Parts: sequence; structure tokens; C-alpha cells
Amino acid sequence: FIISPKGLIKVEQEIFPEKYKGSGLWKGLLAAGALVAVPVFTWEGFFIGGNMGYAGNSDRLRYSNEFSGGALRSCRVTGDCNRDNSVIGGGQIGYNFQIGSIVYGIVADAAAMRLRNSDNVVFGNNTSPGAPFGSVANDTAYFRATQQGLYTVRGRLGYTFNNLLIFNNLLVYATGGLAISDLRINTAEILANGLNCPNSYSCRAGSSSKTLTGYTFGAGVEWALDERWSVGAEYLYVNLGTKKNVIPETNPRYRFPTSTTSAKVENQIARVTLNYRFNWW
Repeated sequence: FIISPKGLIKVEQEIFPEKYKGSGLWKGLLAAGALVAVPVFTWEGFFIGGNMGYAGNSDRLRYSNEFSGGALRSCRVTGDCNRDNSVIGGGQIGYNFQIGSIVYGIVADAAAMRLRNSDNVVFGNNTSPGAPFGSVANDTAYFRATQQGLYTVRGRLGYTFNNLLIFNNLLVYATGGLAISDLRINTAEILANGLNCPNSYSCRAGSSSKTLTGYTFGAGVEWALDERWSVGAEYLYVNLGTKKNVIPETNPRYRFPTSTTSAKVENQIARVTLNYRFNWW
């Protein structure tokens, strides 16, 4: 731009060709303050920020033992059935590269959440008296999967739009990569006919915990408010595979056969983001 009595006039390539930059005229205009450097917005660089939103799951819980073919499914654990959504919140850090309108980079984030699914199996089709567990009507197995925390490392690839409707510097991107979370499965099996638990002959319990790794993919948008700050929205699908809790056969008096509780862990994440960019170069 050149300062004139009418204000700022843009210097087009044809008027001030690139080859003249660095010439005496160019240096003279710079020294006189007649050339004004206008910053060009870029997504490139480090960024850090926070996020908050909704986390849901579509976990599929399964319980089985040698008698489970005669079981009736239900969920009657008071106040703790099918709690399958949670607030999720955390932070992220990443780096963007930009070539023209193409923006790509990497982001890592950590978020707190607590998702719980519960169910039970009531054995209803077996009428024989006595043990083993599962051969008596109303023998019941309770089981629960609790997932805590979500951590991802993802690539991002997007396109930035200028002057799109009311938005300027709007980034639309796809994302995908590694997902990590902690899962705990609890199982309790209780004999029917009013036997009191925790009497070791009438019930048993087992649990297992594991850090699960899987994959995630999704999409998002991010809008630059100014040179530093941006807001966005993002959706992620998370698949962490299947975790099993196996309890071996125990208790010779009232036999509890080997049982398996499994949880296939899938999450749906929708959240908003706020980022701050460091333009160090």
C-alpha cells in the first residue's frame, strides 16, 4: 500500500513488480513510511486451548455362562441403569501448517469424563432347585462398565474459506487418529431364594481394569475471531474395541461356573473449542 492524499492505495503487481522490491525506490518508500505492511492472516503455528461438550456411548454389555441361554435380560439396578452420557472437558495443543487455502497439522488433547453402563441378567427359565449358579430361577448377575477420561492424538486436514457468508477465515477440517481411555468392568453374581450376600456361599464378585487403545475420526469447523483467538465445534466417533472380565469357576459348595462379562466401547463426542495461536514467526 502507498499513502496518498486520498488514503491507502493498494500497489498491484503490475504497478510495482516484484523485481523492484529491494531497489532504491522501494527502500526509500519504506524509510519514508510510505509503504504500509499489512499483516496476512495465517492458521500456521502452535496453538493451545480448551474444550467442553457432550460425551455419549453406545457400549454393548454382554454376560454369559453355561446357563445364560435360559436367562431373561433386564436392568433393575436402582439409580444406576444405562447412564450413558457425560459432560466432557479438557484441553488441547497442536500445530498447523498452511499452503494456500490448505491447512494441515496435528493436535493432542486430554479430557475428563465418566461414562457408565449397567445391566443385569435374571435367570428365569430354569426351575431346578439348588446350585450351580444360573440353574435356579431368579439367580441374578449384575454387571457394569465404567469409562473414565479420553485422550487422542490426531491429524487434521482442512480448507480455509474467506468471506464465506458472514464468516472470514473459516476453517473446515477432517480429523482422525489414536484414542486412549480407561475402562473398569465389575460383575456380581447372587444366588436366589433370599440367601444373604456377602456370604461367600451365596454370591461372588470380580472386576478388571485396563487402559484401552483404539481409533477416532470426525470433523470440525474453526472460526478465527482475530489474529490470535478462534472458536470452533467438533464431532468425534471413538472406537476402543472390546474388553472382557472373566471370573473362573469357584466355590465347591454352591458352584459358580466360569462367567464372562464383555463391553464393546464406542463413544460419540460433540464439543466446542477455544484456541489461542502463537504467531512467533
